Amino acid sequence: MRHREKLTEVIKREAAKYIAENANRSPLITVTDAIMPSKTEKIKILVTVYPVEKEEPALEFLERHRRDLYATLKERIRARALPDIKFGIDGGEKNRQRIDQISANM
Repeated sequence: MRHREKLTEVIKREAAKYIAENANRSPLITVTDAIMPSKTEKIKILVTVYPVEKEEPALEFLERHRRDLYATLKERIRARALPDIKFGIDGGEKNRQRIDQISANM
């Protein structure tokens, strides 16, 4: 596994821990993926939110805590430089859930 892939996985895992420790249980925020394109110094952490109606407040929470998460990652991860963190809703996971729902209703 390349360094970039390892770093992406570690950031994903540590971000999930941070969110579990600092976010309320309502809404439920789950880290589903982290994407770090090879030519950028940014990472996008993808999340799902339940209930779906709380996606916007959840993203606002994540943005408010982005600097604190970054500081926590710097403490926990030994890396020369950490990428800039962005958050987004995992649309692929939403589509998968919708397909499951349609399949269950058949």
